[in-house]
Amino acid sequence: MSVWDEDKIDFLYFDRDYVVLEIFDDLLWTQDYLVSHWEILQLKIRGYVKFIHSGQLQEHCPGKDCSKPKINICFTEAWPQIVENHLLKMKEYCKDLGYELEWVRYNPNSSEK
Repeated sequence: MSVWDEDKIDFLYFDRDYVVLEIFDDLLWTQDYLVSHWEILQLKIRGYVKFIHSGQLQEHCPGKDCSKPKINICFTEAWPQIVENHLLKMKEYCKDLGYELEWVRYNPNSSEK
């Protein structure tokens, strides 16, 4: 799965108190594609919010506690400050709905995140 598949959950797992829905974003943040990349990512995040809010998450995980959902974005590329600003706004939007939103740069060739 990837950020392109807006109607699919890339990864779902349980970590401590959270049910984590992970987005894998391997697109570049070049100037030419900055706006379209953000729009693609925003659609993916909103798809995850819809999945959680509609009750599909709980249906997908019967018998599990899904009361603390967290959306985690794993970027393979560094993002510019303007994207960080938009992510912070999206984080507030998710927080208002009772969800967590986090992001990290992930290098699959390294043991560091």
